[in-house]
Amino acid sequence: MLGLYLRELPDPLLTYDLYDEFMKLGAELKKPLPSNKRRPAPLAPGATATPREETVDDQKEVSDSLTEQERITMTKDVLNKLPEAHYVALKMLLDLLHDVAAHKDINKMDYHNLAIVMAPTIFGKKDETPTELVARLQIGNTLVEFLIKNCAELL
Repeated sequence: MLGLYLRELPDPLLTYDLYDEFMKLGAELKKPLPSNKRRPAPLAPGATATPREETVDDQKEVSDSLTEQERITMTKDVLNKLPEAHYVALKMLLDLLHDVAAHKDINKMDYHNLAIVMAPTIFGKKDETPTELVARLQIGNTLVEFLIKNCAELL
């Protein structure tokens, strides 16, 4: 029922007016964090980390990347442009989805899976071409996953 309600809204929660800004934001979020700003992945007991040689392409891509705090700030800036009703509804939805993800061991719905399900219903463009749809789904999933993960800091 919730998905149907969201699909039937005349303007999605992430509004048509801000579509280009959300696409730009999502594209930024797809870039990896700079290696010196990444949180190290936990190692298995007794495992040792093996450094990987960085290529020139890796260095360029990472140097263009935003830090986690810059990502949060940039996202807040765009979210603050939403109409109040959209902002409040989005906050409530993201809080709910964050709570659902907290029980991922039981329901198998982690941040990524929730984003795949919810992104098409809260983020879209009028009259989009098939090519635009594919790009939107990839970027939209990244964007919505980030929103769900960081909802406490963002809204």
